[in-house]
Amino acid sequence: MGINQIGYVGQNQLSPRINFQQGGVGAQVIGQVFGGLPITLQNGQAFLIPPGQWEINAGRYTQIQYFDSTAFRWRSYGNWPGQLKNVSSDGTNFRLINSTGTPVGAVITNVGAGNATNGYNTVTVAPSTGNSSWGTLVGGTLNTTVTVTASGNFSLPPVLVWTPAGNQIFPFLPPSFYCNMSGNNINTVTVQYPGAGLTAAGTLTAVNSAGDTNPGGATITLNATLTNSGNLTAMWPLTQGNAVTSVPTFTFTGTGSGWAATAIMNFVVSNITSVGGLAGGNLGVSKPIMITAANAIVTAAQNAALTGNDYAVLLVQPRMPWLTGTSDANGNFNGNTTVTVIDGGFGIQAVPNLVAIPSNMNGVSTNSWPVFTAQVGGSPADTSFLQAI
Repeated sequence: MGINQIGYVGQNQLSPRINFQQGGVGAQVIGQVFGGLPITLQNGQAFLIPPGQWEINAGRYTQIQYFDSTAFRWRSYGNWPGQLKNVSSDGTNFRLINSTGTPVGAVITNVGAGNATNGYNTVTVAPSTGNSSWGTLVGGTLNTTVTVTASGNFSLPPVLVWTPAGNQIFPFLPPSFYCNMSGNNINTVTVQYPGAGLTAAGTLTAVNSAGDTNPGGATITLNATLTNSGNLTAMWPLTQGNAVTSVPTFTFTGTGSGWAATAIMNFVVSNITSVGGLAGGNLGVSKPIMITAANAIVTAAQNAALTGNDYAVLLVQPRMPWLTGTSDANGNFNGNTTVTVIDGGFGIQAVPNLVAIPSNMNGVSTNSWPVFTAQVGGSPADTSFLQAI
């Protein structure tokens, strides 16, 4: 079995990543660090990790991100509070960010009327609040019709790896695929995500999975005709802006019309607002109450013209909030009750409803439980530690 030669064409365009931080001055210079270097970020702030090898303990509300020079956007490194991560930084490719209270992506609910100009930032986005800035792509999604010209011979499902065409320009979002097998043969190929900003279909290679000693040899042909010309196919924040306490809406401008999108937020919960069910709570006299979110995910549906959802994946990993309080002498829990925020949560995509979990319900109907909505926004200042290694 031969070795597949795969990979992207060389990028010869200037990456804008250094302009996203520290006022565009590029990488900052920090002297030798012998102990933990604390970096404290308020909501909306980011900090480029200096050149070198670092072990990072990110704070509760801080993420480690790397710059995706294909898409001109930052992606999360998959850290969890207290988990150590090692990075090799050139001064511009990794950063710390406290994105709480700001938008981290968007679900495109209307791609438009098909009359916009294809390319990068031909449609501009202005949020109603928060001053975040956005990048957009118009056109260039892959046709979901894929032809299996030769089905190959595999003992395990192969990995499908896409390579862009030689005339591909940046930025773009690459498509993703998986195959459906019939015995040892590839039967069909599913386009999981059609990409955005493509200038041609590119090529698809079936790479044998580790442990597969069969010869492989599949040939897969992508449809050369791209789709969604003139439609909004991607949008993402370039800069986070300021923390907000409600979900911003978007105003679009450009040649064309009909665009609409719903922001994906990274909220934390700071308190509760009582909206009903207070008088008949009967949750037990002076009993502890735990409060958490009943929902925390954007429910808006991405436009059917876009397969998959590239923006709701790995933007932030939702962590439910944890608040506590105590019922009063009548067994009720209301808006005047003192609430303690143990953990405001993280990655909460929309303003959630909150549910009270009592320690003693006294056998009453759940119809009399208190109902809350959340007060949301950004986190307090959050500290991470960098250790040179």
